[in-house]
Amino acid sequence: MKKEDKISLAFLVIFALGLLNLIINLAVKLGMRLSIAQSRILFLAVFLFALALILSSKEKILKNKFYSYFKKQVLLFLQTFKEWKVLIRGVIIDALALFSIFLLIFLALKFIKWNFSFMEQIPGFLAATQSHLETGAKAVDSALQQELQKTAPNIKSALIFSGVGLIAAYLLIILSIGFFQGLLYSKFTGQKFDKIYLRKFLILSFILILSFTLLVILTGVMIKNKIAAYIIVFSLFLFFYLALILFSLTDKKEKILRIIKSSLNLAFKKIYLFFTPFVIAYTLITILFLIMGFLQAKLALLPLAAAIIYISIIIIFIAWLKFFIVKIMESIKNG
Repeated sequence: MKKEDKISLAFLVIFALGLLNLIINLAVKLGMRLSIAQSRILFLAVFLFALALILSSKEKILKNKFYSYFKKQVLLFLQTFKEWKVLIRGVIIDALALFSIFLLIFLALKFIKWNFSFMEQIPGFLAATQSHLETGAKAVDSALQQELQKTAPNIKSALIFSGVGLIAAYLLIILSIGFFQGLLYSKFTGQKFDKIYLRKFLILSFILILSFTLLVILTGVMIKNKIAAYIIVFSLFLFFYLALILFSLTDKKEKILRIIKSSLNLAFKKIYLFFTPFVIAYTLITILFLIMGFLQAKLALLPLAAAIIYISIIIIFIAWLKFFIVKIMESIKNG
């Protein structure tokens, strides 16, 4: 048996366990209750069944169409780690993108706080007014009236400037995402990062993020119960899924509308092509978090150190997932 087949068969067992873990987690989210003992028995049963199936029907499995497809996915998975230099560049770019977004949000919040800094005096005015009324005064004195009259236009001005600041921050975040994702995907796809490539990523980022923002706003306005939170979370995963495909397909030679049409066609009509890659990715991140949880318990890591490691794992994983999907898309294009 070839080395590739040995690795792929081993991955098939891990894949089965990862798929089981995904099903159990979904079942728990839907209200099903499983004890730790029951979960362990299920995992052991699936492991033994998969192992027995592989050992007893090895020849049949190797000729199976699904196995051929699965083997190709495994080889692409391994290929992403062989090209580790490209992957590291992607991780650095994604980390810079995340830093830029948090910096813009921080500056926007600081700007809003500065705009409303005059309101720090209002509690003093209210306290003075309350004291004045409690002493039996019939009206607020002229000094307080003047201060309150001054405050009203300040609030209006602060609201306007804060709104402008938020819109500016929103647009800058889109520009930042478009720039860094264009730079990242140019490394992953081997395309030259120039004005044409950047412009396409800026336009696609604007369309994607604006669509998500409008959906969140409409959901918040039209739906007032807990379902709204589930819809928003689902939408977040949906738009991330679409972004992975959309950005992977972005080509300087293709028109924007054609890229969007091809992406939607693949994302929904051929969603089955991404089932195996996403289960592999899910299994990987689950294993990483299990290892991290074990190390955290054994090494008694401080909360800050643990948080930094978890964030680092997520950044690395997301960059790797983008690279993996690029490889998948190249495989689909090549047939």
